[in-house]
Parts: sequence; structure tokens; C-alpha cells
Amino acid sequence: MYDYESGLRRRREASWRLLVLADGHSDPWHYDEPPSTAHQLDGAVAAAEYLMVHGLAPVFRIDTIRALWRRGDRRLAVKLARLQGAA
Repeated sequence: MYDYESGLRRRREASWRLLVLADGHSDPWHYDEPPSTAHQLDGAVAAAEYLMVHGLAPVFRIDTIRALWRRGDRRLAVKLARLQGAA
């Protein structure tokens, strides 16, 4: 039977033995999040509006809120940041 925690521990210990790559990470499976696409931001706007209409507070990563601001959805970005205590 596979033990998930021991598998993670073995993977972490194995990553310590790897050389550091050009991007500064030793583990080749470490990915930085790519920037949000316009389609993803459209979905974020739709989701936020839907949740707020139903009295729920949407929570987004700060990167998404910043992307909304840069895109011109500033009123929504400010509202989301305030709801999350980031502004």
C-alpha cells in the first residue's frame, strides 16, 4: 500500500540531491504560475459578480486582482482587494 506522506518525504529528500537549475530551483517540477489569460480573467469577473449577487465574498489571488486592475476592471479589483483586506 502506498503511503502518500512518505512519498512526499522521499521526493523532497531526492530534490535536495539535485543540482540547482538555471531558474534557481533544484526540483524540475517547480512551476511558476503563468500569467492569467483574458479568458481566465473574464471567468474571474463572471464568478465574482455571481458570488456577490448571491451575498458571498469572492476570494482571488492577489495576482488575479492585479491583472484585473491592469486590464481596466479597476472598480472590481478595488472591491475584491477590500473584501480580502489587501487594500
